[in-house]
Amino acid sequence: MLSLRPEVLKMTTETRPVVFNKQHALARLGGLDDVLQDVMKLMRTESPKVHAEISAAFNRRDSVGLQRSAHTLKGSVSLVGATDLVGRLRRVEDCASKGELDLAALEFDEIDRQFSELQELLAVELQSN
Repeated sequence: MLSLRPEVLKMTTETRPVVFNKQHALARLGGLDDVLQDVMKLMRTESPKVHAEISAAFNRRDSVGLQRSAHTLKGSVSLVGATDLVGRLRRVEDCASKGELDLAALEFDEIDRQFSELQELLAVELQSN
């Protein structure tokens, strides 16, 4: 599913979107590290299912399912400060609500890239604790 476009390959760490911000996540969760650990574990196990449902809903041409899946994943990744990913999922959600599925699909490559990066970062973070 992951597809790197030439402009993504040229990005530096300064221009790449932040997909995980531990300080942001802790602030959202009241500074409770144990709660953050639980959230990260849930995101590692449950979010991939929701992420996969985005493609499945698109392939079924199910705008309601696409909207719901994008909304659910948006809420999850917002907890960890993935602001660009949140914005992209919001655009998918909005397009799906209007039945503009092909327009929503324009976000999929970058959503896939950022989501994969987030999953890797969460795995590293969980292993370090």
